[in-house]
Amino acid sequence: MKHKVFEILKTFSKNEIIDFKDFLASPFFNDSKKLSKLLELLIKYHPQFQMTSITDNDLSRMISPQIEFNKSTMKALFSNLYKKSLEYLKVSNFLSKEIESSDFLREELFKRKLFKELNCNMQIIDDLLKKNMV
Repeated sequence: MKHKVFEILKTFSKNEIIDFKDFLASPFFNDSKKLSKLLELLIKYHPQFQMTSITDNDLSRMISPQIEFNKSTMKALFSNLYKKSLEYLKVSNFLSKEIESSDFLREELFKRKLFKELNCNMQIIDDLLKKNMV
């Protein structure tokens, strides 16, 4: 079994796998319970994903036992998991950069005319910048 998402999942640490599961469980980021089920089945093979004893058909039956296997449906499911893994990396990276990500927050605060919150955020970032200079 060969899918692009395996290359990304191979690079995930155990903590990142846990965070990615949480990411998929969030209705804000994902509305497909099947993706969460698929990931749950796949992570048993983390980090190498040597899945010689299991097929897409097997996975399909485990995810949706009542539905007959459809190759294009499974392909779409893996494609969606791949897209969500990229989205997770993007969000993770964004959140890890407190100063840079605050630029987007300040922009949004300004657009909404939330000047008190904007000033507060600017002070926090200013303090953080000063702390990082020392």
